[in-house]
Amino acid sequence: MKKTCFIAFMLAVNWSTAQMKVNTVNTPLLSLSSAMVYRSNTSTLPSLSGGALTLTSESGGYESKAAIFTQKINPTGNWWLNYTYTASGARSGDGISVVIHSDSRGTNAVGGCGGYLGVGAANCSYGYAISPAVNFNMNLYTGAGNVGVSLGTNGSVGGYVTTGAVSINSGNPIDVVMKYNAPTNELTVSLRDAVTDASWTSTYSVNLSTAVGSSAYLAFTGGTGAATVTQTITKVYYRGAKG
Repeated sequence: MKKTCFIAFMLAVNWSTAQMKVNTVNTPLLSLSSAMVYRSNTSTLPSLSGGALTLTSESGGYESKAAIFTQKINPTGNWWLNYTYTASGARSGDGISVVIHSDSRGTNAVGGCGGYLGVGAANCSYGYAISPAVNFNMNLYTGAGNVGVSLGTNGSVGGYVTTGAVSINSGNPIDVVMKYNAPTNELTVSLRDAVTDASWTSTYSVNLSTAVGSSAYLAFTGGTGAATVTQTITKVYYRGAKG
């Protein structure tokens, strides 16, 4: 009887420990409920309301915006980031960037407006490129090439490729999953149109240890010019280690 109770007790302890490990892995380090700092080249800052982060507005042109998590991350190990992107209004320009950076400006880092997406070089007499950084860019402006995406470093933009049947300027919510495999230095990005269920995936080779190091900021930046768009981010979950 005592032996049976002991075995049952040990099984319960082991199960509880396993559950704790699972919960630790699956609990996001960052979400939209985490502390963030907002930056802007105008008097209108990014805003968080009803679980949606609004980066840029259709009513405001020539914007450069940034929302930066204050908790630093360690992007050199395995991690994954989920978010949903929605473009509304005119949907003509310019776009956003998801930025992992160790810029010395910290939570003050923001780039230029318009096609620089709040991550690139100075524009609108404001900001300068966020660097060192790795930035995943989503471009809506046809004047900058394809409506599509690219992976840049140190605030570089351009070189956009189309994303198949997933149209990021359709106005539909676009679910984005970014997953980093540290042993192979590969970043896989998957897009899914939440309405049509169309999907697209690409894998990029990038060494985050070399690019930004083991203590970095995660930020969402956005830009508009003469062409404008309201851009919102929802359902943000980052799972990975602290920096």
